[in-house]
Amino acid sequence: NMGVDILKNYLSSKGKVFSGNCLADGSGDSDDCTNGTLELGNIIITGDFEKPSNIDLFISGPIWVKGNVILNSQGTIGLPPEITEVSQIFLTDGTIISDSNVVYGSNGNAFLLFISTYDPGVDRRDVCNDGVSPAIEISSNSNSVLFYSMHGCIQINANSVFHGAILGEGIRVDNNSTVEYDPALQTTIYGLTKEGGWQTLSFEEI
Repeated sequence: NMGVDILKNYLSSKGKVFSGNCLADGSGDSDDCTNGTLELGNIIITGDFEKPSNIDLFISGPIWVKGNVILNSQGTIGLPPEITEVSQIFLTDGTIISDSNVVYGSNGNAFLLFISTYDPGVDRRDVCNDGVSPAIEISSNSNSVLFYSMHGCIQINANSVFHGAILGEGIRVDNNSTVEYDPALQTTIYGLTKEGGWQTLSFEEI
């Protein structure tokens, strides 16, 4: 239980709402949900979310995307300097694609948690079968980040290196890929405000 309902209730009552698809490019255009700041938090996005290539983005509070999330190659997704204790949560009802060489930044004991509630609608034993869309798809060189798929498969694409944590209904690691657990993630606190949140009490690697 990673507090999905708590996050949705919190943002429904206290968060901003961005209607439609977001292209977080810092342009300040009508489809840029960062309003030209390249910082995003305490917001509901009713459509899809996309971070373009070579864009650095800061997550300053919880985010709920009702569509799909595409994190294109290069660039950093990190935390602003003042967030050092409570890790931030990026939730989507759709799928997540993390392209190659996206750097996930951390500050002190604060990290990023990406959650997908996407349900492929198949038996849980079949979520990672060919032909079934993964809830989360990760390409090379991702580090110090936690990805969690509540109902679907997490796919690590071929020739990738992942250092962090992955939790999913199913996990599929393609050829020539390396997955390493980052023990720093075990004691991090995930929350909605700087005052506190919840923490992983136990971890078992299987």
